[in-house]
This record gives sequence, structure tokens and C-alpha cells, in this order.
Amino acid sequence: MGGKIFNVLTTIAEFEGDLICMRIRECMAVAQVRGRLRGKQPNLSDRQLQQELCRMHVSGESTITDPSVIFSICMPTVYRTLRRIAA
Repeated sequence: MGGKIFNVLTTIAEFEGDLICMRIRECMAVAQVRGRLRGKQPNLSDRQLQQELCRMHVSGESTITDPSVIFSICMPTVYRTLRRIAA
């Protein structure tokens, strides 16, 4: 009997979790339509970041890890930006 009650409670909890996810997705869709959905704002604009990374990389004044520390960005962003500049 206890196992059956546990299964019912588990099913209800899973249903409630699905409802919460559905509500969050609906709210995010509404916010996106209204133009209010934003993610993390970049530390620098794309142009500033590209110019400075290019300057640091070409001059050889810093290692590849220095820009990630200076600009508080992750290493894949540094590599992605340098690849975009080279292309």
C-alpha cells in the first residue's frame, strides 16, 4: 500500500514540475515578444572586443589567456573572436 501511495505522489510531483516548466516557457515567450527578454549583457561591445583582442594578439604583448582575465570572458569567447577576425 505504501508503494502505491509513493507512486501517486511521485506522479503528482512530476506533473507539477511539468506545469512549472510550461509556465516559465510561456512567460519567456511573452517577454521575448515584448522585447524584454535579455540574457547576460556583454562586458564590451563586439567592435571594442574584436579590436582590442586583435591588437593584443597581433602585437604579441600578451598570452592567449590574458584577454580572458582582463575582459572577464571565457577562453572559448577569445578563440571564437580571433577565429572570426581571421576569417
